[in-house]
Amino acid sequence: AARALVELSRYEEAKQLLSDLHDTHLAASDLGATDLGATELGATDLDAMEMDAADRALAASALAELSLALGNYDEALDQLQHAAGLWRMAFPRVFPIHPQTGRLLSLMAHAEYLLGDTQSARFHLLHAQAIFQSRLGETHPDTARTANDLGAVSLALGDTQTAASAFAHAAAIASATLPPEHPDLAAAWNNLAVALKRQGHYEQARMLYEKVLAIRESSLGRNHPDTAQS
Repeated sequence: AARALVELSRYEEAKQLLSDLHDTHLAASDLGATDLGATELGATDLDAMEMDAADRALAASALAELSLALGNYDEALDQLQHAAGLWRMAFPRVFPIHPQTGRLLSLMAHAEYLLGDTQSARFHLLHAQAIFQSRLGETHPDTARTANDLGAVSLALGDTQTAASAFAHAAAIASATLPPEHPDLAAAWNNLAVALKRQGHYEQARMLYEKVLAIRESSLGRNHPDTAQS
C-alpha cells in the first residue's frame, strides 16, 4: 500500500502508513520482551525477535527514503541509523557484508551528502561499494550506482583522481549492461567527461562530450534539454 502511494506521489500518506507500521512492530516487540523476559526466551522466540527486528529495519529504511524524497534529510539520517541498528540486531554475523547493509550505507551517504557532510558520505560509500562488489558482483546496478555516487562525492571534495576512477567504473558497467544509445550510458560518459575536464584532460573530455551528444541526439532528440546541455 505504501509503495502504491509513493507511485502516486502521495508521500506524506505513505510516510504515515510506514510510521504506523514501524510503531506497531515496535509495540509488539516491547510487549513480547516484557511478558516473556529475556531469560525465558527459547531459540524459536529469539528467531522470531530477529525477524521482527528485520521487519522493523525494512520499515525504517522505507520511511527514511520517503523522508529523503520530502527533503527531510536530518530525519532520514536518524531513521537510517535506527534501521542499521535493527538490521545488525537481526543479522549480527552477516551484517558487515550483507547487501542490505550496503543499501543502508548508500542511503546514509546520500543524506549526509545533501546535509553537506561529504567526508562521512564518502566513508559510507566506500564501505557500501566494497560490500556490493564482493556480494553482488562488478556489474550489478547497486555497484554501478554506488560508483557513480562516489564519483560525485569525490568531485565535491576536489578529489578529481578518485572521481574520475569512480565515474570510469560506473561508465564501464553502463557500457557492459546497457544498449549503446541508452540515455543512462550518455549520463555515465558525461560524468566521466566532467571529471577529466577538471583534471585538465581536455581532449579526452571533448571526445566523451561528443559521444554523449551523439547518444542524446539519437535517443532523446535535438530539442531535449539534456541534448541542449551537451
